[in-house]
Amino acid sequence: MSNLKGFELIFKKIINKLIFKGKAPITIDSPKIIFRGYLKILILRQDRIGDLIISSSIIRILRNKLPEAEIDIILSANNYPAFLCISEFVNNIFIYSKKLIKITGMIKTLRKKQYDLIIDLFDNASTTSSIFVKLIKAKSAIGIDKENKNIYTYIVPLADKRKNHIIDRISMILLPFGVNPREENLTPFYPLNNEKLEKASEEFGKAPGKILVAVNVSGSDRSKFMGRENLRDLISLCQKFLIEVELIIFFTADYSEEINDIAKEHNAMKAPLFNEFDDYANYLAACDIIITPDTSAIHLASAFKKPCIALFKGLDESSDMPWFPYKTKYLSIETKGKTISDIPPIKIFEALKSICEEFLK
Repeated sequence: MSNLKGFELIFKKIINKLIFKGKAPITIDSPKIIFRGYLKILILRQDRIGDLIISSSIIRILRNKLPEAEIDIILSANNYPAFLCISEFVNNIFIYSKKLIKITGMIKTLRKKQYDLIIDLFDNASTTSSIFVKLIKAKSAIGIDKENKNIYTYIVPLADKRKNHIIDRISMILLPFGVNPREENLTPFYPLNNEKLEKASEEFGKAPGKILVAVNVSGSDRSKFMGRENLRDLISLCQKFLIEVELIIFFTADYSEEINDIAKEHNAMKAPLFNEFDDYANYLAACDIIITPDTSAIHLASAFKKPCIALFKGLDESSDMPWFPYKTKYLSIETKGKTISDIPPIKIFEALKSICEEFLK
C-alpha cells in the first residue's frame, strides 16, 4: 500500500512539472474590464460543500455583471448536494468524477464547448484544476497567484492567508471584470424553502421566550466530533443555567447510537436525519443560534445571518485564518489539540451564554 502511495506521489510530481510550465501570466491587481459581453465561461469548484457556499456570492456577482454570458461550473460529488446556492446563477453543472473514463468523457464534452474563459476559484494549487485548464483549452484562464500560476492567462493577487478571510481572498477573481470586491456584498447565499422552513419550525415547536440553539455535533470526520461526555455536560449546563435555551442536536447517522442515548437520558430534542442537504439547511435556518465544528454549517450561518459559535481544532500561531463566519455575529473557540473534543464544554457554554445575552437585548 505504501509503495502504491509513493508511486502516486511521484506521478503527481511529474504531472505537476508538465502542467505548471507556461508563459508568465498577466497580473490584474485593481478593477479593470478585461472581459465583457457574451462569453462562454467555465468555473472550477470541484471540492467541498463549504467551498461552494463561500463562492456563491462571487458567482452571483459575476452573473449580475454578465447577464448574457453562458456560465457553466464543475462541481464534485462531495459539494453537488449544495448546488442550490449557485443554481440560479449558472447555465450548466458538470460533476467531476475521479474515474478516468468519466474524466476523459467530461473533458471531451467541455472542450467541444469552446469556452472563452475558465475561472479557477481555488486559492491553493490544484492538480485537477491545472489539468482541466490545460486540456479543456479555453481561450483564456483566470486564477489566483499561487504555485501553478503559469497555467493561467491572467492572475489576481493572493491576499495573506493569515490575515484575510477566504471569501475576501477568492473575491479578488472579480477584478478582471471591472468589479471592486470591497464594494460588493460578499455574504454567502443559500435560498430557503418556505415550506421546509415552516415544517422545521412546527417540528421544533418553539415556545414563547425560548431560544432555539442548533448543536451540530460533528464535522467531516471523527476528529470533529464534540464527544459524548462533552455533549452531555453542555446539555446539563444549559438545562440548569440557561432555561431560556432549547438545544436541538444535529447529527449524522454515524452518531445515531450515541446521540439517541444522550437525548433519551437528558430529554433533549434531536433534529431528524436528513437525506438531502437542502432539508438540513432549512432545519438549521429554523434555529436562532448555531454551534458547530463543521464549516458548511458555519457558512450557512453567514448566509442566514444567524449568530454562530464556531469550533476549530489544530490551530497555532502559524495557521491560516480559520474559515470564520462572514459578516455575522460569532464567537470562535479554538484548540491546538487534534480533536474538537479537546474543547471544554464549559467554554462552549460560556460563549453561548454571552451570545444569548446579546440575542435577548
